[in-house]
Amino acid sequence: MALVSLAELEKTYNKGTSAAVHALQGVSLSIESGEMTAVVGTSGSGKSTLLHILSCLDQNFEGQYTFDGTDIKKLSAKQLSALRNEKIGIVLQNFGLIYDMTVFDNVVLPIYLSGKHYSKRELHQRVIQLLQELGLEEKINTKASQLSGGQKQRIAIARALINNPSLILADEPTGALDKSTSNDIMDIFCSLNSAGRTIIIVTHDLSIAARCSRTITISDGKII
Repeated sequence: MALVSLAELEKTYNKGTSAAVHALQGVSLSIESGEMTAVVGTSGSGKSTLLHILSCLDQNFEGQYTFDGTDIKKLSAKQLSALRNEKIGIVLQNFGLIYDMTVFDNVVLPIYLSGKHYSKRELHQRVIQLLQELGLEEKINTKASQLSGGQKQRIAIARALINNPSLILADEPTGALDKSTSNDIMDIFCSLNSAGRTIIIVTHDLSIAARCSRTITISDGKII
């Protein structure tokens, strides 16, 4: 069974008005567990709209989105929130960190939001293990504002991984980084994929897409 399955997905903004915009048109897509897929498109192509739907932030669409066997449209807001928190890790271009918080608190934020309870020792062990894998264990008590761009993105990746999600969605994860740092971040994604992680990277950079095992191009709301 595919982890992600989209069937005839349609998304229209300002529907029924003269200003209607058809952001997605008949998008059908299947992504298996363990794939590392790039979604490529220019600004306005529909890739950001697709990402919002994939991340379960938008249920207002036509067609069907099935995630790990679950029909997304049948979930309540509370169920959607739980699914996002537990099964989908999201990495953003601008990192999405809370800069006056420490690295530790940024990484464990999804656990705090989930309402799950762990001892301080368990939380510390989970965070330090992730930071060790990303080469940043010495930054655990550092404020996020004091990190470099590459370090911030590594912390964002650690936060996305803390709940051991089924899917990692990365929105232009190298867009704010220089070429050398971008390569380092892509090395991390490739390593995660080699370990079995399912990853979807939305990008306009063909050199980033080339490092993925599969590339999907979207233009004017359609997969081409």
